[in-house]
Amino acid sequence: MPYDCGMDTTYAAAQLITDVSLAMLRDAIAGLPDEAVQWKPLPEASSMNVLVVHSITSARFFLGCGAGKKTSRRHYLEADRVAAFESRGATTAQLLQAIDEAAVEFRHLLGHAPATALAEVIAWPEEYPDERFTGAECLFRAIGHLREHVGHAQLMHDLWLAAHP
Repeated sequence: MPYDCGMDTTYAAAQLITDVSLAMLRDAIAGLPDEAVQWKPLPEASSMNVLVVHSITSARFFLGCGAGKKTSRRHYLEADRVAAFESRGATTAQLLQAIDEAAVEFRHLLGHAPATALAEVIAWPEEYPDERFTGAECLFRAIGHLREHVGHAQLMHDLWLAAHP
């Protein structure tokens, strides 16, 4: 996806890296049977289902904060994040659709973000008094975390293929 020349360059870069990361996540599960996205190599490991849902959920939260759309950190941690880790039963096609929908949502979010949000301090004093991030830090957290789980999904892809020749 090319840069949008009307966007702030930081948001354009975040959009590009997010698009590439979501494409990599998509490639990690595309073509796998539904069984593969539910499979775990160890009981305490996360399935690809969980990795995809959690990646999208966390990216939504931190990209949103970085784009000036602060929401409750407690709600994210105690509801959205917990639900992502409890996610079960999605098919490969459903996960691919979720990735595609997230890509569109994130492009819209970053494409309409005000440049002033990058320097804004995001804090949740009533929930987490010691946590303070700038909008730019939230973007970096979103991208770094997303890329971390893309790597996990790529490894899970390879482990699935090795275990199911």
